[in-house]
Amino acid sequence: MDNIIKVLNNLFIPLKFIVVLIKKIPKFFSEVYNETVRNEGYKPIGEIGSGEARSIIILEYTKVTEIKLYDDKYRIYRNEDISKWLSEDNTKLHQYIADFYDCDDFAITMLGKIKVAFPGLCIGEVLVSWDDNTGWHGHDVIGFIDENKKFRYIEPQSATIFTRPENWNRDWVRI
Repeated sequence: MDNIIKVLNNLFIPLKFIVVLIKKIPKFFSEVYNETVRNEGYKPIGEIGSGEARSIIILEYTKVTEIKLYDDKYRIYRNEDISKWLSEDNTKLHQYIADFYDCDDFAITMLGKIKVAFPGLCIGEVLVSWDDNTGWHGHDVIGFIDENKKFRYIEPQSATIFTRPENWNRDWVRI
């Protein structure tokens, strides 16, 4: 009987510990979420369907290669709010390391953070290319549909918003 009590006591301590951990899981994820969403409070000012979004993106280019829109509808946010968020984001401070942390890494890092701050924003990764006197070049940036329903770009390495340069081709957009 004493052995049974010892076994039960030995089982009880780990079970009690597991119960305490399980109770803390929702709090842990809540804290992680709240830490990630420092800029909550940005409110959408409208919505756009995927068909209209696709049309806006197609109008941006004469050659359409690949456009992936994963949702049926998206939210529109104020340009001022997006600019404010960009000015406060630290992605632009990351160190550029050729081939290891370059344009695609900057874009993916910033994209993940901005999608949390602006849920549903019609925003995604854009791979562009262009030809000049030195040959073909490629670059990874972020593209989004702004409050005027225009397709704009964000350069994650400087956190600037801009319109498409004339010589850019779009290889693909994934939103």
